[in-house]
Formats: sequence, C-alpha cells, structure tokens
Amino acid sequence: MDNPERRKLLPQESIIPLLDIKQNDKILDVGAGAGYFTFPLAEQTSNTVYALDIEKEMLDYIQKLINHQGTKNITLLLEPIEIIPLENASVQCILASMVLHEVQPLDEALKALYRVLEPGVRFVIIDWIPEPKNVRSNRIHSDDMKRISEQAGFKSHSISTPSEEVYALVFTKPID
Repeated sequence: MDNPERRKLLPQESIIPLLDIKQNDKILDVGAGAGYFTFPLAEQTSNTVYALDIEKEMLDYIQKLINHQGTKNITLLLEPIEIIPLENASVQCILASMVLHEVQPLDEALKALYRVLEPGVRFVIIDWIPEPKNVRSNRIHSDDMKRISEQAGFKSHSISTPSEEVYALVFTKPID
C-alpha cells in the first residue's frame, strides 16, 4: 500500500501542508484505507487523528501498524461517511483522499463532513482527474466536486494538482 507509485500519485509532502495543521488539531482521515495519510497526519498533531473507513480489514491493518509502531494518537472508526460518530464541530482538519468518488449519495456525506468540521478550518479533497477519452462513471470532475461541496456549505479556498492524475480541492467551513 505504501510504494513508489502511490507516493508519486499522492505526494504527502504536497498534500499534507494543504491542511494547515496546528499542533493540537483533531484530524479526520476519511477513507483512511491502510493508513497512508493517517500516520503522517498523526505526526503533525499531538491530538487525535480519526481514521474513518467502512472496510474492517483496512482498519485492522492500521491497528497492526499502531501496535507495531506504538502510535498513541490514532482512533479507528468503522462507519460510513454519512454516519461519522463524532460531535458537531469537533475536528479542525479533514482529509478525504481518493474516497468521495465512491460515495453515494455524495451530498449526504458532505453534509456529515460539514457537521463535524469546526468553523474556520480546512477540509481537503483529493480525487481522480477524469480521463477525457475513458470517462469512468465514478470519477467526479473537480468543477462538479467544488459545486457539490459548496452546496453542502463549504467555501472554496483553492485547487491544485499534486500529481498528473489527481486534483486537490481546499475548502473551509465559514464562520457564522
């Protein structure tokens, strides 16, 4: 799961700074998978990193790594995005990497993410850039992802391309 191809596709050194993490931030890693971002995020904060995934096998893998490495600040959450078991406005950063194109209905997932994010802080989406000649039904164009996220209440901050195959959208939750 952690190989040179993945590092080229999802360069941690380009993506993690987009979150603007503070030392005591609680972070939600959505679709944590095997923990590719979970562990580097845990190094950025003294607070909790929540690894959310619907695949028990992935969270079991993360747990093995936690046990092996002795990481103390990762909490595993086996739930779908629409049912995030966290308090309202309880996290200061959310990273959703390579997962939202799989979620249906997407608007419900974004509303759940909006609910748990503290106002004024960042939410970053990393997802596939659709291929023009071979459009896959589950790839969402960055313009559409931006629009749907804004409809959920997020304010667009920036867009970038950390690699040739993925885009990064940065949002904030407005302060009322």
